Amino acid sequence: MLRNYILVALRSMKRRKLFTCINVIGFGLSMAVCLFIIAIIDGQFSFDAFHERGEHIYRITSHYSGPDGSEQHSATAPAALAGRLRDECSSVDRLTRINTTLQASARNGDRMHTIEGLYTEPDFLKMFSFELLRGNPAQALAAPFTIILTETSAQALFGSSDVLGKHVRLEDVGDFRISGIIRQPPADSHIRFQALASLSTLNSFSKAGGAAADHDGWRVTGSDYLYTMLRPEAESEDLQAYLDVPAQGRAAGDAKLNLSFEAQPLEEIVPGRIIHNPLGRFFPLEALLILIALVLVIMTSAAFNYANLTIAGAMTRSREVGIRKVNGARRGHIFMQFLTDALLTSLLSLLLAIVLLESFLPLLYGWLPGLQQHFEFRYSFRLYLQFFLFSVACGLAAGLVPAQILSRFQPSQILRDFGRLRLLPRLTLRKILIATQLAISLLFIMSGLTVYRQLQYALSYQLGFNSDNIVNVQLFSVDYQRFYNEMIRQPGVVSIAAASVMPCTGSTHHEPVFLKGDTIPFISLATDRHFLPNLSIPLIAGRNFAEHATRQNREIIINEAAVATLHIENPSDAPGRRIELMRNGERVSAIIVGVVADFHSASLVTPMTATMLSNEASRFSYAGIRLAGVVDSSSIAALAETWRGFASNAEFSYEVYKDQIEQSYEVFFIATKLMSFLAALVVILAALGLLGIVVFSLKTRMKEISIRKVLGANFLSLLSLLTRGFLLIIGAAILLATPLAWLMNTAWLQEYAYRIDFGFEIVGLSVLVLCALLMIVIIPQTLSTIFASPLKMLRSE
Repeated sequence: MLRNYILVALRSMKRRKLFTCINVIGFGLSMAVCLFIIAIIDGQFSFDAFHERGEHIYRITSHYSGPDGSEQHSATAPAALAGRLRDECSSVDRLTRINTTLQASARNGDRMHTIEGLYTEPDFLKMFSFELLRGNPAQALAAPFTIILTETSAQALFGSSDVLGKHVRLEDVGDFRISGIIRQPPADSHIRFQALASLSTLNSFSKAGGAAADHDGWRVTGSDYLYTMLRPEAESEDLQAYLDVPAQGRAAGDAKLNLSFEAQPLEEIVPGRIIHNPLGRFFPLEALLILIALVLVIMTSAAFNYANLTIAGAMTRSREVGIRKVNGARRGHIFMQFLTDALLTSLLSLLLAIVLLESFLPLLYGWLPGLQQHFEFRYSFRLYLQFFLFSVACGLAAGLVPAQILSRFQPSQILRDFGRLRLLPRLTLRKILIATQLAISLLFIMSGLTVYRQLQYALSYQLGFNSDNIVNVQLFSVDYQRFYNEMIRQPGVVSIAAASVMPCTGSTHHEPVFLKGDTIPFISLATDRHFLPNLSIPLIAGRNFAEHATRQNREIIINEAAVATLHIENPSDAPGRRIELMRNGERVSAIIVGVVADFHSASLVTPMTATMLSNEASRFSYAGIRLAGVVDSSSIAALAETWRGFASNAEFSYEVYKDQIEQSYEVFFIATKLMSFLAALVVILAALGLLGIVVFSLKTRMKEISIRKVLGANFLSLLSLLTRGFLLIIGAAILLATPLAWLMNTAWLQEYAYRIDFGFEIVGLSVLVLCALLMIVIIPQTLSTIFASPLKMLRSE
């Protein structure tokens, strides 16, 4: 029986070549995109699955609650909590801290290699299933100044991975003994590193000073992460119950911390919710849900296409249905025949989709250069099985409605009035399907245009500082004062300023400020006195930092948002006031010396936030060099040459500030191009479906048109007659799509503190684009029918 169904389906596809090509091409294009998205989704859900006891591993995250209702959720946690968990929480089996500040140039003789690694503890190797190729996992990270290199780093520095016991120098950090060789972390690990150094090194690092102590207190930095492994018999609720105990009293003194903690399961990190200071590769759960919705929408459009064309061409198969029923075929047989047609079409489309995916994947990565950094496409048996099951599901979804309808009616009904089958008064089934498909197309066009407009708005928004002609150089551990003295003398260099983090580059650091018993998180930037003039940030009250700052008399500069947060009426009243911060587990006093105009230190997702600047040279990580002219290859080469003159052993690592800000919105660039591509795909599908409907409808009305022409009908009346129905369908699609697009796009725009409005301009332009594309499909076919010879058409009839 199945063989007969397949043979009949193949014969039917051969007879109806136009509809078959439209269906297979439409399904294939849609499925190629969906297969790529399915591969992305599959890859995200397989992250960190290789850890043997991954179900028992949790990351401790921090949650600030400000008295003004503001909240801040961070992937980092205070280092002091680690000691408390070890001593007080019986559910914890193992615990490790991770610090991400291991960034330096490694040197072995003439060989150099940039290391971006982690400081961590011995339990790291016992908790996670990273493969240690050489070395003792219990001792490799125990002593200060011991380091584990990946195979890649060892090859780059020594030309061999057999280097156990040898020494490597990290510039301005110290000499490290190589205590192990570890395999490169898998691509599906959210923890990425080129080396692992012992965390105890931070405590004995000669140049750390106060910076080392920052990693032992209750301050939530942007670089300290805490992972725990529970005992086999313990439950996550036991760990969370301990974490729910208020932080008050845990810190030294009686500091009241508006700080809470949460145990995040390892499998929920990627994909996970949006969180500050994510470690390694991160994919938001919200984005994953959007991808799943895209798959459903795209394949729904393709399924509508198939249903439209199948129902439209049903009258050409009415004789087949009638003969089958006369010969004793039951409704179930007819149902299975049309369902087999759909499944066969879907499976053929799957083969086309895989070919298209293989062919266009390199082009897609070239078109979206940032995409490959976030997603890796890897084939596997499980993935191919998902592709097959998805294809079967699409075939069933596409064929179910036509099979149900076409198998229900008697042959006489199908021959006489199938085209007038109605679901609602004055609405035929074909009109409902095509209107829905066009509405989906319009929804994509409006959404893509909204994403593009928001991106342009973000890039052109006044950030409160001037980033033109600035090159940000990573300092690693070089002497900043020596760097400044050398660089400022170079021709073309206007000014230089140091900072711990450059504003609006995607990274922020928070510090607690005490106010009337509450703790408020401030964005904290360590800067020198050249920072404000270098970025053209106006000082509206007080003064800049003194020439030589001292730890005994801490000076800070705040922005206008901080003035409001501290309940100070006027900015001019702020200089001279003292506030309390937390450093090294205890309160310290700092004096406000100046107030600057508000500037964005975080992205435009968050509103203007209370920000403070402090002159702490130990936290300087970047130097912003403002050039007199535009940043080009020659100016970069000149800076690199000067760098090599005084820091020959450290790599010259730089980024153009303008480019950095744009890269922080990289997801917008990807989303804009992806939405544009998907909108074009869905419109093409709708156009293909509409083309099939137009061709079929005009073919069935040739006799009517010929008679009307013989009776004297003019060109305009015939054009109106043939296009009126399609225009009404397009109008219905516009009415259906516009409110849905408004609801969807307004919802995601609410996540951004500074956003555009979804208005008539977006709706009007989207409608104009859709109508123009559809007219290209409708008008040529209509004109060919109108200008056809009535004699030939009547003779063929």
